[in-house]
Amino acid sequence: LSKLENLMRDPLTRVGHCSDFMAITPEGEVVHGHNEDWSSAVAEYVYFMSYEPTTGADFRPVAGLVYPGTILGFANTWNDKGLYFTENSLFPKESRGYGLGMMFVQRRALDRAGTLDELRDEVVVGKQALGYSLNCVSLREKRAMNIEVHEDASDVLVVETNVSHFNRYKHMRGIAEYDRPSTDHRQARADALPAARTAADVVARLSDTHDDTYPIYRANITMVSAVLDSSTGELVVWTNSRPASSAPTYK
Repeated sequence: LSKLENLMRDPLTRVGHCSDFMAITPEGEVVHGHNEDWSSAVAEYVYFMSYEPTTGADFRPVAGLVYPGTILGFANTWNDKGLYFTENSLFPKESRGYGLGMMFVQRRALDRAGTLDELRDEVVVGKQALGYSLNCVSLREKRAMNIEVHEDASDVLVVETNVSHFNRYKHMRGIAEYDRPSTDHRQARADALPAARTAADVVARLSDTHDDTYPIYRANITMVSAVLDSSTGELVVWTNSRPASSAPTYK
C-alpha cells in the first residue's frame, strides 16, 4: 500500500497516516500508543486475525490488524514471544521497483525473533524496495526501539524516555522526502506537549485534536487506536472513536 501511494506523485494525496508515541514510565515499564490512520473508505474492511500453527507448521503464533488483500505484518502485529510492532509509512523521493516487500520482511521477522535485538536484526536486512518506520516493543524485556529503513540502509533508536514518530524520517539522515504537512503539524504538536511518561499521557496524545488543520486524532482517518502497557501486558483497542472520550472496543 505504501509503495503504491509513493508512486502517486500528487502531493495532495499526502494527508499523512499513522501516529506513534512510546514512553518509559518512572517505574521502568514500556507504554506504546498507535493511531492507525488511513481512510474511512478502508475502515470497514480492516480486521484482527490470529494464526495458530498446527503440528509441522513452519511459523510461530502471530496475530494483528490486517488490511484487505494483505498479510499480517503491516499494522499492529505481535507474536507469542511478547514482541509487538506498528509501522509508520514513509515516503522517500527515491524508491526502486524491485527488492524485498516490507510486509514480508516484517512478518518473517516475527516468525524468527524471540527478543527485541533478534527482531531488529531481522528487520534491518538490505535489498528492501522502499522504506518505513517500525516501532517495536518487547513485553518480556520491557524494552522499546524505533527502526527506520530505506532500501539497503537503516538506523535504530532505542527508547530511553519517550519517542514520537509520524510519517517522516526522524533520526536517519540524508533521505530526500516528499512534503508531509500533516506530519510536520503533528510532530510540532507532540513537541509542544510535555513528554509522555504514563499510559494516561499516551492516551491523551493519541486523542489530541488541538491542531484544526492536521490534528493527531482525525475522525475521518483514524480507524484504530491501540495502547500497549507492559505493566499489565494488555493491548487496549479503540475502533473509530477517540480514546480519551470513549470506552475501548477490545482489551
